[in-house]
Amino acid sequence: MNSRGLIWQTYMISCGKCSREEPLPDRLFREAAKRAEATGWAYTDSDGWLCAHCLPLVLSSPLNTETIRAEIGARIRGVRTAKGIKQASLARYVGLGRSSIANMETGRQTISFEMLARIARALQCPAADLLPESMRGAPDEP
Repeated sequence: MNSRGLIWQTYMISCGKCSREEPLPDRLFREAAKRAEATGWAYTDSDGWLCAHCLPLVLSSPLNTETIRAEIGARIRGVRTAKGIKQASLARYVGLGRSSIANMETGRQTISFEMLARIARALQCPAADLLPESMRGAPDEP
């Protein structure tokens, strides 16, 4: 029980690749899932939860759209939270609903190149910063 008298439960998530487990104490699973995503975990349709160690390994394998969406979403969330921007504010700026931003950040919604550019502009960062390392490629040499 916490200081406000709410009963907390510990949820366990397990990596779909390495079976690493992490306890997530919270009163609601969706809040525990948000905490997991904030610490580098990502949920994919094909592998379930992936820990921060396994996510880059899966991304470096042949294209897996679920993990790519999850990585892009995690990068958007990271930049957005680092700049102190709320989902609703970002959504208004790019012309979407807050739930669409939430779905993109969790990898449940596909992001078009145009939308990725609009989000990057709103976050004042290069669009390439929102792409997984495996999709960036090597810089051109003169």
